[in-house]
Amino acid sequence: MPDLRLDSPLAFDRGIDRVVHERTPDALPEGLNIAPSEMPQPAELDRLLALPNLDDYLQQALHPQLDNKDLLQPAQFRQALEGAREALRLAAEGDPENAKALNKAARLLSDEADLRDLLQMYRSMLLQG
Repeated sequence: MPDLRLDSPLAFDRGIDRVVHERTPDALPEGLNIAPSEMPQPAELDRLLALPNLDDYLQQALHPQLDNKDLLQPAQFRQALEGAREALRLAAEGDPENAKALNKAARLLSDEADLRDLLQMYRSMLLQG
């Protein structure tokens, strides 16, 4: 138990600066057997808490893998969308067997572009007042 007498370096009538600056280093008492701490090692605790759970698996599965982060910019995304639509139309012309599915995908991208244009028009009208 610490010594809390008035002449002790840990007296309560002194400020923190006097306790910190005037304190002499205490030596460990000799002949005392101190039991090791019963707390688990932090590395073991970190290892146990870092185990992946279902939320981690779902988040990893749903997180898109982007090879080109420039696609996050609206102008770059629009160019990529137009390029994909043209590539689908060319593929439909070259493959009559799958032309129906490829044309349907190209129409879907055209509808997406039309909806984006409509959104831009509405946004401009809202900003104009």
